[in-house]
Amino acid sequence: MGFWNFISRPFSKKKPTFPNPSDADLHALLSQAAEEYRCERHERAEILFLQALGKGTSSSAESLVEYNLQFLQFLWLQTEAYPRAIEHLSEFIGKFKNSSSAYRYRATVYWYSGHPSEASADFTEVLRVLTDDVDSLLGRGQVLEELGKPAGAKEDLSRALQLLNKVPNASDKIWASSQAYTRNGIGAAWSAMGDFPKAMGEFDLSIALRPENAWVYFNRAETFKKMKQFSESLRDYRKALTATDPKLPAYKIALAKQEIQALENSLNLGQKTTAHTSSSNTPSLPASNPHNHRATHHAPPLPSHSPPQPGPAISAYLPFPASARCTPHSPAPTHTHNAPHPRASPSTILPACPTAPLALLDKSAPT
Repeated sequence: MGFWNFISRPFSKKKPTFPNPSDADLHALLSQAAEEYRCERHERAEILFLQALGKGTSSSAESLVEYNLQFLQFLWLQTEAYPRAIEHLSEFIGKFKNSSSAYRYRATVYWYSGHPSEASADFTEVLRVLTDDVDSLLGRGQVLEELGKPAGAKEDLSRALQLLNKVPNASDKIWASSQAYTRNGIGAAWSAMGDFPKAMGEFDLSIALRPENAWVYFNRAETFKKMKQFSESLRDYRKALTATDPKLPAYKIALAKQEIQALENSLNLGQKTTAHTSSSNTPSLPASNPHNHRATHHAPPLPSHSPPQPGPAISAYLPFPASARCTPHSPAPTHTHNAPHPRASPSTILPACPTAPLALLDKSAPT
């Protein structure tokens, strides 16, 4: 998603200074954790990030706390360690009930682990405080579509798109990706409301902006299925399993595989029937609500956690350049989630999930 291009601007190289003396130690620990990640020692990196999270206080620099939460969420999404992510984020929320960032990150983890109701509740908590939070509008909109609430989904996603289009650099790579994800969600909402031409139009726009997004092919496959265009649906489900920028989460991969098997069986049966009859009949699938498979999908149980608490948000995003101290022997891992949700402010944008290891930088670095 062009992350390195985004952060490769000139930055200040002076030693960072913080009003709170304990932040210097926190900064050093986060720098060490980022370096461990850059050297592909991911387990060690997670341990250090968690240590840093435990050392944070209500007076810690917001940029450091935000960076810590963001990087941990990235690690957990990358490894699909959803129960562990929910446990630690819930513990953090229990200590710092003001952190909208923690609710936002936990919402994303809930979503990717196949728990849309919990995700919607956490996104809603963020939006209660930050009504125009693009991250949460984009996330909740897509979650509401999965919950069978397309009108609410379209409202959230249209608002997110409106905010994105207000930004002067909306044609930049990060913004193009965000618009692609938003249009994919709007297309899914139109599909759920039965307006397939509008849905296809949105999917086409999304694919033009982000052609390797697995999510848009999954949603278009579902739309083709509703339209009884089963060959096209099968093609898109298969594409959804091979596209990786970003790829599907585990629960959607399982759903896609189920649909592929059902479609292959149905199409093969239809071909055999045609070969033994003089008429050609369109293969049919078992009659069902197109969203029934979501209802029968059993996500893993959630860890217990404190109920959401209201409070103001931690909203600071700080771009950090890469450290040059360690060069991995293999390519940096790619992100695995569908949430590059930037703020509606061009000077503070940072993708919600880094695609490569980061190192910390002085807060006063020019943007």
